[in-house]
Amino acid sequence: QIKVLHVEDDLDLYQVIRQSACNDVSFRLATSMAEARLSLKTDAPDLLLLDIELPDGDGSDLIEEVRRQLPHCSIMLLTGHGVEPGLRSRVDAAVLKSALSVPDLLKRIDYLTGRLQPDEEHPDG
Repeated sequence: QIKVLHVEDDLDLYQVIRQSACNDVSFRLATSMAEARLSLKTDAPDLLLLDIELPDGDGSDLIEEVRRQLPHCSIMLLTGHGVEPGLRSRVDAAVLKSALSVPDLLKRIDYLTGRLQPDEEHPDG
């Protein structure tokens, strides 16, 4: 089973994505930086789905921590704001919430976690 840690303070968005996913993708929610750090220590995800603006800090601060602690973990930004090239280069994929298509997002998760092969249809990162 693919494990996704979704760091997001919009509970409605989390529910829509989680309910649209296949049964073999397990989602956990962290609504703050503190919750995310605790969750990362207790159960390593295959993919971190990361919002930037969180109640207790900037989600991008988690990127380097995850890269050090969990080098196998893919990181995808899901944000309501534009992503600067410097930030985009530090993650595996980035999606704007305003352009969000849940099926495309789930396909990206499959691709980043190795469930879709490079020769299969996959979206650009």
